[in-house]
Amino acid sequence: MLPLALFREKTFSAANVVALFQTFTFMGFLFVMSLFLQQEKHYSPSLTGLALLPAFASAILATSFSGRLMASLGTKNVILIGLLLSALGCFGMVLVDTQTNYVFLACLLFVLGGGLALVLPAMTEAAIAHAPKAQSGIASGMLNVSRQVGGVIGVAILGTLVGNQQMFLWGMHLAFVVCGGVLILGLVSAWVFMPEHARCHPKVDSIEKPRRTTRPAETALGRREKSE
Repeated sequence: MLPLALFREKTFSAANVVALFQTFTFMGFLFVMSLFLQQEKHYSPSLTGLALLPAFASAILATSFSGRLMASLGTKNVILIGLLLSALGCFGMVLVDTQTNYVFLACLLFVLGGGLALVLPAMTEAAIAHAPKAQSGIASGMLNVSRQVGGVIGVAILGTLVGNQQMFLWGMHLAFVVCGGVLILGLVSAWVFMPEHARCHPKVDSIEKPRRTTRPAETALGRREKSE
């Protein structure tokens, strides 16, 4: 059973909201952009995969440096920066059509992919760090559930918007506006409910072991002397 008391921790709840919106955008973005490149730009499946490489390249870079950024800027600020970059990338996609130069599209993919990847380690750290030690596994599982639900909803909603082939570009632009708006909601949630210096639950038990007053060898020696 999921202990609902976990959601009394505002940072944990906000991290799950961010996870929902982050994966909503990530999965929906991959689905819509793959359709755009193949149906509207007439790329082959292999070329479509290569065209999406800037997003994955920036994601690798972002996750590599996220730990250092969290140490210097704080978890909350890293989440805010990642969500802001992602939202800007989504709103920039409104300018993309069949005549758009690939260099411009690659730049948007780089920003969008990097921003989404930057959020992932930070939101995970925020959720786990603000759950009691005994419920760390449950907190991790709940965060994963939020991501899975976000991905399913994202593909379903954004896929519906681009379902009409004759109005694909209009639906794609609307889909990215929705993604940008969802990310802004996640940004507001993190800004309001994640404090700068939040109290974390201890991850180790602080039970002080009793100190020995005498060594075992000294005790045995004393007993021997008394018997003699």
